Amino acid sequence: MMRMRDAPKRMAVLASLSGTAKKRESCVDAKDLAAYGNRPLTLRGWGSSGDEQVHFTLDADGTTVDANEACMFAAAELAQTRDGNGAPFLMAVVKAKAPREREALALLKQNLDRYPKDGRRDALRLLMSRGLELQALSEFSVEERYGNDDLLEASLLAKDPAAVPQLMSKLSCPFSGELVSLLSLLNDKGKAKAEAKRLSEMCPRASGKAALVLLELKDPKWAAALPVIQADPFSKHELERGLSPKWSPAVKQQVMAVASKDEAFIKWREELVRRLDTTAR
Repeated sequence: MMRMRDAPKRMAVLASLSGTAKKRESCVDAKDLAAYGNRPLTLRGWGSSGDEQVHFTLDADGTTVDANEACMFAAAELAQTRDGNGAPFLMAVVKAKAPREREALALLKQNLDRYPKDGRRDALRLLMSRGLELQALSEFSVEERYGNDDLLEASLLAKDPAAVPQLMSKLSCPFSGELVSLLSLLNDKGKAKAEAKRLSEMCPRASGKAALVLLELKDPKWAAALPVIQADPFSKHELERGLSPKWSPAVKQQVMAVASKDEAFIKWREELVRRLDTTAR
């Protein structure tokens, strides 16, 4: 039983927690933002729920704000007016791959010259990772271009021959495979296939992405990596996510043609095909 003399202290703690819990609001448009007056707005993150809608989280001077995509555009406009840098909010829309991603990219490009130096460079990195503004690569040092993954991708898109050995030097096991997909940008498709095949056989964590590169490069042997992929949960997830938009009767046939007596593999493959067949309908 709670002692009576502890009751006031307990009630104060509960009141404090209650006050904290109430500091969570929502924003759906510019009108909602106006309620925060001149309080500083900062981006805290984003995510998606089961309804596949992207949700953003802002901080308004200590108040947590759940924001939708429209609010992010309003926040970008407000931040641009206040301090000249609305880029972080637009960049979040792009990175989250929200429905209005193209519109956010267009605004980032349109406002480049209005951002402060750091904001402009951040926006440029993102635009370049989407194949835009590649002519601005000269604004970054050699160390930056090859040390930053987004700028390395931009250098490959810009057909910079020096970027190829830089990429190859980063593709060593063990690693999670973030850069494997860049192999598809190489002019030398034979070299790209050979490296993707090596990774698909030798690097379980990178095997899913490596197999997808082989599929994109129209190598019919891409599916031979499925037993390696099956051994790594991360690669299995990457493969299923990457196969979904590419799923077709021909791809399904290649998956089913992989010979194996491993019951665990056969069961996983059946589940994979069932899910992809359902998604493709």
